[in-house]
Amino acid sequence: MIRYDLNDLNIFLVLARTRSLTAAAQTLPFTTSALSLRLRKLETSLGTTLFTRKARGLALTPAGDMLVRHAQNVLKSAAQLETAMSGFDEKERTVLRIASNSTGLQTIIAPQAAGFLAGRSVRLVFLELRSNEALAAIEDGNADLAFGLENVFRSRETDVEVVPLFTDRHVVIVPTSHPLADRAAVRFAETLAFPYASCLKNAPITRAMIERAAQLGSVFEPIAEVPGFRLLIDFVAQGAGLAVVPKSAVLSVPERAKDLVVINLLDEWAERPLAFAYPKGKPEYTLAQDFASYCANARTDRH
Repeated sequence: MIRYDLNDLNIFLVLARTRSLTAAAQTLPFTTSALSLRLRKLETSLGTTLFTRKARGLALTPAGDMLVRHAQNVLKSAAQLETAMSGFDEKERTVLRIASNSTGLQTIIAPQAAGFLAGRSVRLVFLELRSNEALAAIEDGNADLAFGLENVFRSRETDVEVVPLFTDRHVVIVPTSHPLADRAAVRFAETLAFPYASCLKNAPITRAMIERAAQLGSVFEPIAEVPGFRLLIDFVAQGAGLAVVPKSAVLSVPERAKDLVVINLLDEWAERPLAFAYPKGKPEYTLAQDFASYCANARTDRH
């Protein structure tokens, strides 16, 4: 009889998607050595090799290709079973797993969570992931609802329901004494000549900045990394470097307006239409639909 752990199947699917132990370690709470150990354990249990190791990363074997299809179904069934059985335990709250980018978690989802939970027997679990990773998480059955870039979700519109929310922008914030403070707009490449502060290294927005700097032939090396946009805005307002943040995050801290200059980014990626996504045509995802509608209505009421 084949024995496997659901957590190991989840790790396998992340490895199959990223094809890299290092990249997988950035989205999972494991070191690369721990991931390698879990992979060997799964391969031993199944009696076959799932990946071949190549210079540029991992490549799926035929057995690995087969496991991808079946693992996705197993994890989806397990999530559905957990949801179905939770209704028979009065002490157990229904779990809603929300995968979101940094902007969504900090400026949209977290502020609305308390109101949504009022009067509901629900437990919210948050996964901070980039938009494509959040989409993969609901496709793999590891999340019930995704929040991120609308165009990423639209690319799989046949499989997911997309609920547009609003268009945000990434902007540069600098202290009022900064050399760029008199600029109305800049390109990201121009800002890399100055010291940066950022969110933590594994935060989706920081990983995106690292990639964008690399595409420009530069290195993104912040002088400080802090947990969350509010702390980051405070940090910059006190004169420590500059930062790229969502405009919605700046608007949520109006008391810092006098200490900051907000500069528009001219790069195409700075404009960010945001949306929710959840699996299409599946009645067990009603709670995900309810949360997306709640956030959309709350935003409409405020504007």
